[in-house]
Amino acid sequence: KKSMSLDPNLLIVIEAGKPFLALIRDSSHQRLFRVAVSSGNQTLDAHLASEAAMKDILAILVSPVNNPQGIFDVVNVLKSSSLPLTLDSFLTADNLDKYFSILDCEPGKLANPDYFHKLAVHLVQTHSNKMFDFFSSHPDVITKFTKHIGSHAVLQVLVAMVHVEKNMRDLSASDLYQWTEKTDFVTKLLDVMKERPFDTFTNVHKLLSELTDDKTNHFVREFTLNFGREILDVLTEFLHNKQYTSAAVSVIDDVLLAPICANTGEALFTLQANQILDSLPKTLQNLLDSPSVVYVVSGVKAVHALLKNKLINFLPDGIRKSLRSMGAFPKSNVLHNVIVHIFDTLFGLSNDTEHDYIIEKQINTLLLELAHISVIEGHCYRGHLVNILKLVHDTNSPLKDTIVNSIIFKELEGSLDNRNDENLKKFLESHPLLPLGEFLENINETTEEPKAEEPKAEETKEEETKEEETKEDAVSEEPKTEETKPEEGEKVEEAVVESENNEKPQEEEQGEVKEETEATEITEGTENPVESI
Repeated sequence: KKSMSLDPNLLIVIEAGKPFLALIRDSSHQRLFRVAVSSGNQTLDAHLASEAAMKDILAILVSPVNNPQGIFDVVNVLKSSSLPLTLDSFLTADNLDKYFSILDCEPGKLANPDYFHKLAVHLVQTHSNKMFDFFSSHPDVITKFTKHIGSHAVLQVLVAMVHVEKNMRDLSASDLYQWTEKTDFVTKLLDVMKERPFDTFTNVHKLLSELTDDKTNHFVREFTLNFGREILDVLTEFLHNKQYTSAAVSVIDDVLLAPICANTGEALFTLQANQILDSLPKTLQNLLDSPSVVYVVSGVKAVHALLKNKLINFLPDGIRKSLRSMGAFPKSNVLHNVIVHIFDTLFGLSNDTEHDYIIEKQINTLLLELAHISVIEGHCYRGHLVNILKLVHDTNSPLKDTIVNSIIFKELEGSLDNRNDENLKKFLESHPLLPLGEFLENINETTEEPKAEEPKAEETKEEETKEEETKEDAVSEEPKTEETKPEEGEKVEEAVVESENNEKPQEEEQGEVKEETEATEITEGTENPVESI
């Protein structure tokens, strides 16, 4: 019945075994052909599934010549659910290999990319078993895909493939959906990005983000552990490239740090993920110590990314070094804005009881750092400092009262309100910066002003010692005056005896003893000299 429904003119062409192009070249045949394709017909389906017709279909698909009319009809034929024989004939390994030979051209010269995207995505989504079986057994086709990653059409095909794989892997489907491992897809993708970053970096970032967008997906966890170190090593190279350093930080944040943060509840995953990131602190140190503001800004952004994802154990001194970079680059608004974001994130994290103690020490120390920085070309920082202090007042952190009532905060806020840094400078002279690696346990321990009272205590001690000395002097001098006044003649006689007996030390000692006894006898009869004083 379906064969009889074909238009006689179209049926004549089919029965004559003419090439596929004869069905669509003539305008009258073309209209009849499209009606037959949409309604479905066994005779037409069998004809299109034949070897001769399939050869014509593949020739149109891979032709570098721009033939929008022909390729439109071919794509409609292969997407039609009414022509199952035609589609089965197309989905053989040899025909798929011929079809993907369209990717053998140079990057940027793909013919009919929109139609390639439409057909390839349709095949991946509706016939995923056959397509992924083909990809796994033909890794060279994946290499061709990665070569054209700069093309938006190819990117969308890969995104569709990734989504299907993630969904099927999460359902514990067969190993047909492990094509990313079997074809070394990630390694090939990173190799192309290293070779041609100018036209591939952005799309690689998008694709990796699609791979890890569902952070708690089973596939994402496996992907992070399997490829995280390789991705980080490649991106570390880009961190030291001025043109891509900021973009590399975004990829690290999006592709690695966010999934790790989302899965920190799993102890084994966290342990393995931390081993992946163990080289990151050294990289950050190199960036923050760089004389180039471009690298420093990237380092500070990386610090913010780690902080945002609660990976505080990788930031022993990173936040303080970030803050000190304000002194090195006082007029970099981009840098200062990121530091404001760091403070904002810190106050947000202080609501997390797990990190409350660590965050409190960080904030205490950073306020002291901030106070010192603010007196260096303070006009450059005034706007950013005002924003940071406003964040403190607006936060719901349990640390808010402690911070606002601290002396450092009051001095810093007062200097900004009065536009006078003199009081703050005087305060900071007695409160030096702590070395890196040391943190304030309590902001009020260091910020209180006990030193102002210490001189008074020392003065009172000195006065007491002076009074005691004067008393002792009075006690020792008073008896001597009592000795000399009553008996001056005895002194003369003793002096004569001493001059005569210079060679007799024993007798001299005896004479001194006698003097002491005589002096005591005299003082016994007089008033107490201490009481008289």
